[in-house]
Amino acid sequence: MIEEGILNASGASREPESEERIEERRKETIREALERTEGEDDSRRAEIIAEAMLAEPGPETTDWLWRILVGGLLFLMFLALAGIIALDAAGKGTQVLMTIFAALLGGLLGLFVPGPGRGG
Repeated sequence: MIEEGILNASGASREPESEERIEERRKETIREALERTEGEDDSRRAEIIAEAMLAEPGPETTDWLWRILVGGLLFLMFLALAGIIALDAAGKGTQVLMTIFAALLGGLLGLFVPGPGRGG
């Protein structure tokens, strides 16, 4: 078990869940799935319970996914910027790459803006 808090992608600290709490939530989810599927055939119940048992990704996995996403967007953004510079130096049109660059920049910035109603 990890003793210290973890920073999520937005920089806010969150405490990791204990293994006991995760197991408790998993059992609760299975109980709820069994109650919801009462009266249905066994194969359908097994499908629903299998879906309910899928674990959510942990904080470490989530953080790595954020790093990959942001890193990929930054890489593509700098690639588009290099293309803009190269095409401009060659005297060719840069409109398409400017559009791609702006879209990538907007997407990257959009990841860090709080959603409506979240404040901040």
